[in-house]
Amino acid sequence: LPGSNQSYCQLCDSTVASPWYKPPSRHACPAVSGSITPSPDMPSQASTSGTKKRARSASSQPSRRKQCLFSCEICSQPFSSLVSLRTHYTVYHHWDRLTAQFSSWGSRCYICLRAFSHSNQLIRHMGNFHSYVDQCLVEDGLNFISMETTIKLLSLECGLCGDVKSTSTELKIHLASVHFSKELEREFPGKHADHENKRCDRCGKIFSSGGARIKHLGSFHDQVLKYCKEFITVDDKDNHFIPENDFFHGDDIVGKPFEDQEMALLAKWEPFMIPESSLVPECDQNFSQTPSTVNKSMQLDSRISRSISNDESPEVHSCPLAKCTRQCASKKDLLIHLAMSHYLKELEEEF
Repeated sequence: LPGSNQSYCQLCDSTVASPWYKPPSRHACPAVSGSITPSPDMPSQASTSGTKKRARSASSQPSRRKQCLFSCEICSQPFSSLVSLRTHYTVYHHWDRLTAQFSSWGSRCYICLRAFSHSNQLIRHMGNFHSYVDQCLVEDGLNFISMETTIKLLSLECGLCGDVKSTSTELKIHLASVHFSKELEREFPGKHADHENKRCDRCGKIFSSGGARIKHLGSFHDQVLKYCKEFITVDDKDNHFIPENDFFHGDDIVGKPFEDQEMALLAKWEPFMIPESSLVPECDQNFSQTPSTVNKSMQLDSRISRSISNDESPEVHSCPLAKCTRQCASKKDLLIHLAMSHYLKELEEEF
């Protein structure tokens, strides 16, 4: 108990032999597997006045993608969802590194401006919800697990304000620019010597304004969906691609909001930029990989490579499409230009 010489776990209230065993991965903490019931004093789901909670997913048929088993590269344990795999990496393989990285944050997330009941919840939140385990995996020479997919929203009505949009992309832009722009700005600050607040932290694209960059992050990279997961409706096969806290089964605690202060601590946060080429997590051989389980940069490469000349100049890459005079400094920039300016509608319809 607090005040005694014994060490105990704040998640399950069990006594451990020494402080070394306090991390849940070192004493088989039942809380990490969802086998205990959250105590009444734990924060409940945040309620937003005038908002309508939606079904988190909708599907009447078993999903082939849901049956796809993703494997841990360290211990080979299989998982049926990326949320579970991300939680596994956080709790069992990178807990100490995450704890050291965010020890100064206490139990507060300075991206979401949410305070949790104790620091262990913050560590799981940073590892899964903000996908910090991706950086840990890349540092260890392993494959990151975040997927660049285009998830289609099944309902076009905003669950926060009731506005109805004509397309899934327009609703994502609305959510990103109207409801969660501050969170996206803190998570993806767009630090760049020549393009402050105008560079996408996911793909490196430069925008004319910070507002355009936020809309791009929300709609093209789907980064806004995790902030509004309980207010949107997606197909069951897409649900597990959206990160969440995953504290307990059926209870995704969001923490209590706190005032914007001590934001200097946010300087420790560096967003993860997706490498140009990457491998997808290992998948069950009985099922073929669907387009949504393949890295988006690889999709764009295979779809657009026909349009790019083999005799590319090392200095300038011109758009090969008629009536377009755009010139890019690299092949990567050219691929982004082709996707955003010429093939965006086709990609949205297909994926």
